[in-house]
Amino acid sequence: MRGSWRCAALLALLDLSGCGIRIPVQPPVWAVDPGPPESHDPALTTLADAIDPGPQAPLRAAMPAPLLADVDVTAAGEDPRVAAEHDLRAALLLWGERGADAAGDDAVLALLARAVARAEALADAGRIHPELLATLIKAYAALDERAPEVLRLFTAPPPEDAARRLLLRTAATLLRRHADHPDTPEVLTAVADAAARAQDFTRAAAVRRLLGERQVGRVGPELQLALADACYRALEPGCGDAALARARGAAGPELQDGLAATAWLGEQAHAARTRAGDDLEDRLEQTPLLRALGRTRDAAATYHTTTAATPENTQPHINLTKLTLLHNNPNTTLTKLTTTQKLHNQN
Repeated sequence: MRGSWRCAALLALLDLSGCGIRIPVQPPVWAVDPGPPESHDPALTTLADAIDPGPQAPLRAAMPAPLLADVDVTAAGEDPRVAAEHDLRAALLLWGERGADAAGDDAVLALLARAVARAEALADAGRIHPELLATLIKAYAALDERAPEVLRLFTAPPPEDAARRLLLRTAATLLRRHADHPDTPEVLTAVADAAARAQDFTRAAAVRRLLGERQVGRVGPELQLALADACYRALEPGCGDAALARARGAAGPELQDGLAATAWLGEQAHAARTRAGDDLEDRLEQTPLLRALGRTRDAAATYHTTTAATPENTQPHINLTKLTLLHNNPNTTLTKLTTTQKLHNQN
C-alpha cells in the first residue's frame, strides 16, 4: 500500500495519470539553436563572391583512417559544435606556442588535423555557426602558412593550396551570412594574408583597404603599416605612401623598425614602377626589385622571357636558379645549374 500511495502522489504532482509515467524532456539548447541572426553587407558580399573558389573537398577526405579514429565522438549531452570549437582553439593555442617547430612536430600536427576534421564534419552537416567558421579559418590559415611541411600528414596529399582554398571558401560563407560578426576584421585579415601568400597582392591591398574602411576611427598604426606593405607589394606606391604617412603620424618607438622596413619596400615599389615596360633591359633591372617585393612569380616570368630572347646571356639563368633555390625545388635547381654551367663553358 505504501508503494501505491507514493505512486499516486507522484502522479498527482506531475498531473499525469495512467501506469506509465512520461516526463517531457526538452531537447538540448544546441539542438534547436539556429545561431545568431544573419547580417549582410553589400561590400562584403561582393568580396565573398570574388574570393569564393567554389565547393572544395574537406582536408579530412585526404587524412589517413587511423588519424580519424573516434574523431567525431562527443560526450552525451555535449554540444558537438562547442566541443569541436573548444578542441580547435586548444589545438591552435598549442600550435602557436610551438611556433616555427609546430609543423615539424607530428603530435601537434595530428592534434590540429583531428580538430579540423571534426569541425569540417559539422560544417558539412549544416552546423554553420560563425564562431566555428571563424576558428576554422584560423586553422586553415595556420596550415596554409606551412603547407609544404604539412602535406606529409595525408595519405593522398591534396594540392598545396588546399588549405588556402578552404580558408577562402569558409571566409566567403561567413562574410555573406554574418557581416556584422565581431570576428569579421580577423576574417578579412586572414583573407588578405592568404592573398599575399598566393602573391595576389592586388587582392591583398584591396582587402586591407576594405578593412580600414570598416574600422573608421579604430585603424591604428599597425593596420596602416600593413596596408602600406600590401600596397607597395601590389605596385601601388601612392596608396602605400599615404598609409605609411598615417602610420608615422601615430607610431610609437616600438614601430620604428617596422616603419623603416616598410619605407624600404616603398623605395623598391617606386623604382619598380619606373622600370615597367616592354624594354628588355628595363625589365631585367626591374626583376631584383620584384623579388624584393615578394613578387617572385613575376620575376621568374621575366627571367624566362629573357633567357628565351638572349639564350647566350648567363645572368638571367643564374637569377632564375636563385629563385628555384628559394622555392626549395632541387630538381629544377639542378636543371638550371646545368644549363648555366654549359653556357659559362661556351662563353
